[in-house]
Amino acid sequence: MISEPFSLSGLQLRPCLAVIAKCLVAAAALGCVEQVSAVTSVEEALKDISPASGMCLRDAVGASSGTVSAIRPKPDLSCAIAPTELSPMLGRPELTLIDVRLRADYDAARIDGAMNLSVTDVRTKSFLRDKLLVLIGSGKSERELYVACAELKGQGFKQVKVLRGGMPAWWSLQRPPGGEPGAGQQVTPLTATELWAESQFDANLILLATSDAAMQRVLPAATRLPNDQSATVRAALDKKRKAKQSPLGVVLVLPPNASGTLIAQIREGIQPLPLLVYTGSAAQYSQQIAQQKAIWAAQERGPKKLGCGL
Repeated sequence: MISEPFSLSGLQLRPCLAVIAKCLVAAAALGCVEQVSAVTSVEEALKDISPASGMCLRDAVGASSGTVSAIRPKPDLSCAIAPTELSPMLGRPELTLIDVRLRADYDAARIDGAMNLSVTDVRTKSFLRDKLLVLIGSGKSERELYVACAELKGQGFKQVKVLRGGMPAWWSLQRPPGGEPGAGQQVTPLTATELWAESQFDANLILLATSDAAMQRVLPAATRLPNDQSATVRAALDKKRKAKQSPLGVVLVLPPNASGTLIAQIREGIQPLPLLVYTGSAAQYSQQIAQQKAIWAAQERGPKKLGCGL
């Protein structure tokens, strides 16, 4: 009796075939088997298999073959909805607000009736497929929400929107959110990492209100703001719109000692677009770029490949 599951993974196949062949020949001589031609066909089918290949394949599952991830769609910018558009929709029975922020932020302040779910959670809830979903974020990294919107539409969710500017944009309407209104700020500050992410989103307009030459070098595509800032902002917005690239948000890069008055002026000039503000140094941003390049280089090299059985 065999006490353990039988497996060919660790056996030498050719010696086994020889034994099987001898057994079948002996059985044929006794009249138990009418023909042994199957031995030849089996051996022919397995002749190119190396003896240890079964073990290698077993050990390599999930390691050497790798996992091919699905190609994500482009951001669906048609998903954008302004706070002024969302306001009259509140109360509609088919409307479902999906707040994707961290639980602590959701508990602190939210739109009344919003559900705190991740995009992954939404995908698993089939009862939401016929609803009008509005994804609400923190105002940062909204490119991911526009990609998620495209994915959800492709997965059968009929109506999906993204609240442009997230909760900060909603607060800017001076509407009291649910919970404690302690976070109702009018601009959203960015770290160096977040600035890099925002600079990769083509739907953002990057404005540079600093004379720091180092910052100008690391953000060459940014629009510089001279003394007549309001006129420059309007011109930059018009240029984007004429190119059929209407921005969904504005990223303002300022020196660390920038005044609140300057921020207020810029904010007034870009209404109703959301405003993100970076006041860090060029050195911090350059360090973030270097780290990102190192990540890209590691991804291009791929994982280290070990020998079979190691």
